[in-house]
This record gives sequence, structure tokens and C-alpha cells, in this order.
Amino acid sequence: MRKYADLLIASVLTLLSVFVAAAAFAVIKKQYADNLKLLDGIKPGYAYYRIISHKRCLGSLSTNLIKHKNIRLEMRAKLRVNYKNKNIPLSLNANIFFNPLGQLVSAKSSMESEPFYFSINAKQANPIKINIYGRMGKREINPVFLIPGPVVLTKNSKKYALIYQPDSIAGTQLIKLLTEPLGKKLKITLVETEKLSECKELPERVLNLDAAAGMLSAILQRSVNKMVRTDDKREVN
Repeated sequence: MRKYADLLIASVLTLLSVFVAAAAFAVIKKQYADNLKLLDGIKPGYAYYRIISHKRCLGSLSTNLIKHKNIRLEMRAKLRVNYKNKNIPLSLNANIFFNPLGQLVSAKSSMESEPFYFSINAKQANPIKINIYGRMGKREINPVFLIPGPVVLTKNSKKYALIYQPDSIAGTQLIKLLTEPLGKKLKITLVETEKLSECKELPERVLNLDAAAGMLSAILQRSVNKMVRTDDKREVN
């Protein structure tokens, strides 16, 4: 299990940087048999939000959905987190690119605040190739792996939703097992505002990364075991 430790800490932050707009650590809503709604209510152009957890403010978020021949989604967020009993302000940036079919073909995100630096690059529609780089002081990680795709941007009325439509049930199981327990614990919601707000008039809340990393470690072990059991059953059949 130790071999997962660095990757898990990186995953906490990189998942935040990519999916914070719809709180991937909040409740992931199931669409059909094997589809998951990752982001919902995405407005064209600029939109601003406060990130709320248990009626307290974690930080702020801005999104910018740019529609040309190909669509691009820009996301910027500031969060307050705690790591090893130290409060740290985080700056998160993400740029997600889609082809004319609405499929995610490239995503770049980064998080920076000493002693952390993390980035994630995703390429290809299906499978999605993910390259993570993480640095914590003198420690570095750089895993590369594939997950089933695609991720598709769909239009619903005047807004958009980002749907994960994997061609593998295992892909859906892994995302759900990683996000749903954290979602129930954090209860993150977004409150739209007219401009970028630092939540000065609201009580502040700090996201504990130590607890999140430990929780992800246990979740990942369960998800790996479950996926292995599923694969074993398929081989028997």
C-alpha cells in the first residue's frame, strides 16, 4: 500500500484542480447505467462562485467557457487547506479542451503553493492518458496511466454538463469509489456570485489534506480489490 502514498496525495490535489467547479468531492450523480455527471450548470463565458463546505467558505472559483470551433473551459480557484498542521493557501488552474464532438481531448491543470507543486496533463479521447507530476519539498512523483474514456461536454438548455461516459464499468467504479465517500464527508456546494469573492463575510473553513489523503488510500485499496474481483468473475464466465 505504501507504493500508492505519493500518488494518493497528488490525486487529492489534482482532482480538486480539475473537478472543483462541480465539486467532484461532492455527490457524483449517476446518469444512466455507466455514466457519471462530473460538472453541471456550466455557463458560457465567465462565472464566479464561492466554494462552501458545511456552511463555511473554502475559497473561490471562476470558470470561463469559450466557444469557437473547439470549446475550451478555463477554471481558476483559490482554496484554504491544511497539511501537517500548517494552513496553506492554494492556487488552482485548469484548462480543458474539447473536439467538435464535445469529447475531452486535452486537459492541463496545476496547483502551486510551497511546499507543493502538482500538475496533471490528460490527452486522447479514449483511452485517456494521464500524466501526473508532483513535488513536495525534495520528494517527486511522475506516474503515467490510462483510464477508460471519453469525457463529453453536452449542452442542456443554455448551460453545459461534463459527463464521464467510460466504455468500461471498471472506470466508473473507480471514479465513484474515489469521490463519493469524500463527497459525503465534505458536502461541498457552489454559490454563484456576481464577481470573484473571497468570502470575507462568511466563516472560513480549511480543507484537511492529511485526512483526505488517508481516506483516499483506504478507498483506493477497496476499489482495486473490487475491480480485481470483477475481472476474476469475467474470466471465469
